[in-house]
Amino acid sequence: MRFGYDSRAEQRPAIKVRGRRLDGPAPPLLVLPPTNTFQGPGSAMLTGVYVPTPGCWEITGDYHGNKLSFVVWVEQAKSTRQ
Repeated sequence: MRFGYDSRAEQRPAIKVRGRRLDGPAPPLLVLPPTNTFQGPGSAMLTGVYVPTPGCWEITGDYHGNKLSFVVWVEQAKSTRQ
């Protein structure tokens, strides 16, 4: 049984990230390849996620069968032009 993530044993984390828009059709998420980082005595997995359209999204991470999902509301980017 695994407990936690050991970046020394797994340089490229085997995390899979998926997402789906809950309130309408949308192109798939763009998920960057995972990597790791070190903070204090432990380490963490990192991946970039780009959401293609505004709306309500469910994003799920799966690491060796352990899943974590969350729902977010993504708003349209505001213009920075004056």
